[in-house]
Amino acid sequence: EATGEFVGFCDADDLWRPAKLALQLPHFEDEDVGVVYGNFQFIDGAGRPIETYRPPTYSGRITAELLVDNFVHFPTALVRRSIIEEEGGFDESLSMGIDFDLWLRISVDHDFLFLPDILVDYRIWEGQMSHRTGERLDNAFKLMHRFLADHPGCVTGVQKRRAWAHTYVSRGLWKTRRGERTAGAADLARAFAQRPWDRRLWTSLAKLLLRRQV
Repeated sequence: EATGEFVGFCDADDLWRPAKLALQLPHFEDEDVGVVYGNFQFIDGAGRPIETYRPPTYSGRITAELLVDNFVHFPTALVRRSIIEEEGGFDESLSMGIDFDLWLRISVDHDFLFLPDILVDYRIWEGQMSHRTGERLDNAFKLMHRFLADHPGCVTGVQKRRAWAHTYVSRGLWKTRRGERTAGAADLARAFAQRPWDRRLWTSLAKLLLRRQV
């Protein structure tokens, strides 16, 4: 159980960069900042660099952006322990997405701060990137529904429709690539109903049509 003023997270296979805390801690002098996060480097099983993940560089109250995508990578984040306690801690009933759930709740009342530095080496194994993708996407829907029900008015109607459209597109594409064309098309239609002019939706549809013609 954490007893310090700040809480960080590191899975057994991942590595914090030596300067991680030194880069993050000074920013907590701003009392409005609740979470400081940043970039990370993908490494393979042998520790060799693969690519650098560069998330969207959002800072401040980022609830609307988080609903579109959970870009706050868990191992890079440093959080005030008092805020985790204030928000009731992690929901241990969740089998996945505990970080997404916590970030959403924190984002309502506290600022996030993005750092461009690489803070963590994140190890991935062959096939890991697509592991449990469907379950992860379904879980995101459940968490979004629950969060928006618990926090009505935390985002505008436009922001909410953007988030739903993005999530429907992600699940629709995943289903289509798996050969579940009817289910995938249904999700893409739901995305259209939420946000007919969504650029990602139309780009995805164009790619799917081109792929079928090849």
